[in-house]
Amino acid sequence: MILYERDADGEKRHILLFGSGLIGSAIDAAVRRQRRWAARPVAWSWHDRVQRATVAAEISRRIKGASRIDMIWAAGISGFASGDPDMAAETAQVGEILALTRQLAQTNDQLVFHLFSSLGGLYEGQRSIGSQSAAIAKRPYGRGKIEQERLVGALGGNITPRIYRPSSVYGYTSGGRRGLFATMIASMIAYRPIEIYGSAHTLRDYVFAPDIGAFVAHSLEMAPTRATELVASGKPTSVTETIATLERLVDRRALCRYASAPHNALDMTVQRIALPAALPRTPLLVGIASVFQQMSRSLICQPYQPR
Repeated sequence: MILYERDADGEKRHILLFGSGLIGSAIDAAVRRQRRWAARPVAWSWHDRVQRATVAAEISRRIKGASRIDMIWAAGISGFASGDPDMAAETAQVGEILALTRQLAQTNDQLVFHLFSSLGGLYEGQRSIGSQSAAIAKRPYGRGKIEQERLVGALGGNITPRIYRPSSVYGYTSGGRRGLFATMIASMIAYRPIEIYGSAHTLRDYVFAPDIGAFVAHSLEMAPTRATELVASGKPTSVTETIATLERLVDRRALCRYASAPHNALDMTVQRIALPAALPRTPLLVGIASVFQQMSRSLICQPYQPR
C-alpha cells in the first residue's frame, strides 16, 4: 500500500492506494508526476490478516482532521477463471478496506472510495456497451465484482463512492503480473507460441493503463461526485489487427495458438459516447509501442549474468 500526504493551501489531504499491478502502478506514476504529494510505502500483507488489522488501527489512530481522504482499491488479483472461493476471499479484503474507510470517516471531513471493478466481468459477451447496459454476470468472477460494487455503493454520509469498470487493460510494469501485450511481446521475442483465448476475429476493447492513471489523478483534484464510470477506448479491435500491430513493432512473426470456445470467442465492444470526457484515449499503436519501448529498456538495463 502507498500512503500519500499533502498539506498545502489550507488543505490536509491523504491518498491510500491499494494495488501495485498495471492499474495501481499507473495511478502511482500519475500522482507522483503532479509533484504535489509526499509518498511512502506502507507494509500491507495480503496473506496476514492480523498484520493488516494492526496497520489499519495505526492508520485510524494517526490520520485525523483531514479535509479529504481518497481510498483507492486497485488490488484485485482475481481473473475470469477465478472460482467462488477466490472471489469471496477478494471481496472480504475489500470489506476490510471499507471498514477502515468507515473508521476514518468518523474523524475526517470527507472521504472518497475509488473501486476498480471489471467491465469484462459484468458485460461478458455484450456489444455496444453503454451507460444503460445491464450488468449480467456469467461466472463467479463477475458475480464477485457485482457484490464488491454493491458494498461500495452502499456507502453514505461523508463517503463518496466512485466505481470504475475498465475493459481489457494493457501496459507495462516491472513487477507483478505482466499485461496482455507485454506477455505477447515477450513470447514473440523468445519465439514462443502465444496462447490466445478467442478467435482471430474476436473484437475486444483495450485501454492503456497510463490513461487510467491520468484519469484517476485528474479526479483526485476535482470535487468528488458519486459515479460509476466505463473505462475503455471505445474502439473495438480484432485479435487479427492486434497481432498485425505487434508483428510490425517487434519485427517478428507471432506463433499463435487459438483456444477458442463459445464463451471466450464472444465480442465485447463499448460505445465511445458512454466514456467520461476526461479519460485520455491513447491510440492502440502508440500504446503498444510504449509497452515495447519500456520492455526493451528493461531488457537492456538488466545486469549481465554469466552462465
